[in-house]
Amino acid sequence: MLEETKKQRTEILKEAAQTAKTQADHILVEARKQIVFETKEAEKHLSSQISHLAVEFLQKSIVDLFSKEDQDLIVKNALDKLKKRVD
Repeated sequence: MLEETKKQRTEILKEAAQTAKTQADHILVEARKQIVFETKEAEKHLSSQISHLAVEFLQKSIVDLFSKEDQDLIVKNALDKLKKRVD
């Protein structure tokens, strides 16, 4: 009887360990997916912020150098090139 109880205990512990391992593996997979998603989102946000700053810098630096029409054309061309780089 004591031997049977020990055997059952061992089996229950093995099953519990396997269940815990399976759950931990699942949690790690989901965490990795979340990290990849959040990294991509952060990269998109950073790229957007950098583009915004570049355009703002360009607009401020060309004010005294070009006519309004030329400024608009320069900014438009810069935005087009930035969009192509992001895509």
